[in-house]
Amino acid sequence: MLQECLVFSLAYMLLRRYTGGYHAKTSIRCYFLSILMVVVVLFSIKAAILYEWNDFCIIATMFSGVVIYLKAPIESENKPLDDAEYRKYRKCSLIIMIIEEVIVLTLFFFSNSVSVCIAFAVIAAATMLLISTLLSYMQR
Repeated sequence: MLQECLVFSLAYMLLRRYTGGYHAKTSIRCYFLSILMVVVVLFSIKAAILYEWNDFCIIATMFSGVVIYLKAPIESENKPLDDAEYRKYRKCSLIIMIIEEVIVLTLFFFSNSVSVCIAFAVIAAATMLLISTLLSYMQR
C-alpha cells in the first residue's frame, strides 16, 4: 500500500503542520504512536475501499472539517503561538482543510483510493485535535 501511504502522509503532513494537536512527550513515544497511527489508517483505508464505505468517509470527513474549523490551531508546549502565528496557522489550516475536502468530494467519483486516503488524513488531523483537547481538559 505504498501509494496509499504516500498520499495519506502528504495530505496529513500538510494539514497537521498548521492544525497542531496532540504531541507525545518523548521522541520514542512519538515514533511508536506515529507508526501505530499509520498502520491503523492503512487498515482503515483498505477496509473503506474493499467495503465501499463512501458514505462513512464523506460524513466523517465533513465532521472532521467542523472539528478543524472549531479547534485549529492548537498550540503545544514545544510550539507556543503568538497572535500573528495563531492567525496565520488558523488561516492556513482552514484553507488546506477546504482544499482537501473538495478533493475528497471530487475524487470520490473518479479515484476512490486517493479520495479515501485524503479523507483519512483529514480525519486523523481532527482526531489529533480532539485528543489534545480531551487531554487538556483531563489535566485541569
